[in-house]
Amino acid sequence: MTVVSDKAEMLGRTRDRQADALRALESKQRELAQERATATQRLEDLEQARTEAGEKKEEVQGKLREARKLLNSLTAEQRARMEAAQERADAAPGSSDAPAGCNGPASGRGRTAIEFAYAQLGKPYEWGSTGPNSYDCSGLVGAAWRSAGVSLPRTVKQMYDAGRKVAKSDLQPGDVIYWYNDSQHNGMYVGNGKAVHAPRTGKNIEIVPLDSMPFFAASRP
Repeated sequence: MTVVSDKAEMLGRTRDRQADALRALESKQRELAQERATATQRLEDLEQARTEAGEKKEEVQGKLREARKLLNSLTAEQRARMEAAQERADAAPGSSDAPAGCNGPASGRGRTAIEFAYAQLGKPYEWGSTGPNSYDCSGLVGAAWRSAGVSLPRTVKQMYDAGRKVAKSDLQPGDVIYWYNDSQHNGMYVGNGKAVHAPRTGKNIEIVPLDSMPFFAASRP
């Protein structure tokens, strides 16, 4: 009996060691699988970041080409008029980049978009930026309407082409305003003859009189 018992005990210890080794192997395999999954996710994140950076670069370069094309198409007289209009806009009474709340007649999604834009007052203009710390003109309009669940195209020209046009006399808060032409500058009507926009480099997002710049058209998202 002693010999049999000893053999059984030895076999039991062997099985225990094998079970322990198997559990350790399985645990190591789970660790390796997790590490592999983590590394794969990091690689995917890096690839996504690289793709987004490339898209951002192409977007900025596209806007730069568009701006250069527009500038090159202007005559000296037109450039002078544009600069004079910008100076008048800077000096227009009623302009302000101070923090303020939306207290106009807006409602629904238009109000949501305007409230978002008001929350950005005082943030700097940055060409090619879509937020959250700075914006260019169409970047602000797009972000404001996105907060209301509406997706708009990226550039001024694209917004103009896609938007449903409305007459100046039929403006409603939230409508997109285009000044000068269909591709140069836009903002949002907030009611009471005023608009919010991201002006240009060196200035902050502000509220201005609608007619502080030459009104061209308006569209409704």
